[in-house]
Amino acid sequence: MMKFNLMLMMMIMITFYNCQNFLLFNIMMIIVMLFLFIINFNSMLFESNIIYEMFNSNLSNYLMLLSLWILLIMLLTLNKTTIELKMCILTMLFLLLMLMNAFSVNNLFYFFIFFEGSLIPTLYLILGWGLYYERIQASLYMILYTMLGSIPLLIMISKVLMDYSTSNLMILKMMNMNYSNMHYFMFILAFLMKLPMFTMHLWLPKAHVEAPVFGSMILAAIMLKLGSYGLYQINLMMMNLTLNNSMFLISLSMIGGIYLSMKCLMQIDSKILIAYSSVVHMSMLLSSMMTLNNLGMLGAMMMMIAHGLSSSGMFLLINIIYERSKSRSLLINNGLINLIPSFMLMNFLICSSNMATPPTLNLFSEILMMSSLLNFNLILFSIIMLLSLLSSFYSLYLYSFLSHGQLKFNMKFSFNINSKEYLIMMLHWIPLNLLMFNF
Repeated sequence: MMKFNLMLMMMIMITFYNCQNFLLFNIMMIIVMLFLFIINFNSMLFESNIIYEMFNSNLSNYLMLLSLWILLIMLLTLNKTTIELKMCILTMLFLLLMLMNAFSVNNLFYFFIFFEGSLIPTLYLILGWGLYYERIQASLYMILYTMLGSIPLLIMISKVLMDYSTSNLMILKMMNMNYSNMHYFMFILAFLMKLPMFTMHLWLPKAHVEAPVFGSMILAAIMLKLGSYGLYQINLMMMNLTLNNSMFLISLSMIGGIYLSMKCLMQIDSKILIAYSSVVHMSMLLSSMMTLNNLGMLGAMMMMIAHGLSSSGMFLLINIIYERSKSRSLLINNGLINLIPSFMLMNFLICSSNMATPPTLNLFSEILMMSSLLNFNLILFSIIMLLSLLSSFYSLYLYSFLSHGQLKFNMKFSFNINSKEYLIMMLHWIPLNLLMFNF
């Protein structure tokens, strides 16, 4: 991990001093880091005690790899006309530094520092490169929700340090931590808000709508996974308390997922629709994780990777259309298959991935999560069936509105999709289909 931190610091310094072609240099360095990470993926897990302490699970490895991949795509979306290009890249690199360390540390207190530290560059991305004046309100919502959950978490970390004299995650997982249900909810509140769970999700649509495209990509692909990763670690530390409260959280998440799926079908703003669909996917992820079943944990891990790629790709697709039509409304952006049929093929591929069609990773992850939930309680069968049906409905709703219908007369010659945008879309879709064979 040290070499990745050193490479990131070098990239930050070169960008800060405004060296020539610093954007291209950063893209090349991220590619090098990806190759190094993939080459050392299996060997670095138990290479030494230090490496074992840092890379404590396959989940953290996959999330670090996803962070590098998404940042590479975010850098590719930039160009020389981007406002304050240098500051934008510096913010992204600082965010990557926080995320890589958050996913790698094996200390609960250090994880809290990096967990909260990632909020600062995300806030700066929304405030600095957001689209409208409402971005200030969206940033305030995000800050208030995150800080409200972080205060109880900090109190509980202090309590753990006083009671057990350690904050090492490996040691804490081996202990039978005897706390009350109130203490458990104080521990997980920050992660449920970051996830976000239904009833704590109100900040997410606002943040997505006001964020720039690279802000929406990092929010959907990585920041939500930071909450699920933290919840995963806490659940393994307090397994008895997790099982005691699992039915309440599963019921609330699944019913909330059904409600938000129907809410997606009422939206005409495509970006809000995708934001709500993220909460629906996270409700299924949270439910399967609360079962503490091996299938549920594996399915949740796959869903983190699959949702990170598919949701980021959908936000990018909507932004490409928005740059041409200057509108996110589904009532205006319809009939585009008559104008850009090849790009609407990408729309079909990404939307089908979002609704878990074969051979994407989303399908395999949902099968495992459904199996885990049915093994936990057969009463959930009807809820799972309804949630899966509605999840496919809003993906078809988005695709059909964008592709079919009557083409607006004032949009006939305003679209020309360049090869770079096709490449970025394929960088989302190809891993979704190849990673399934790896798992």
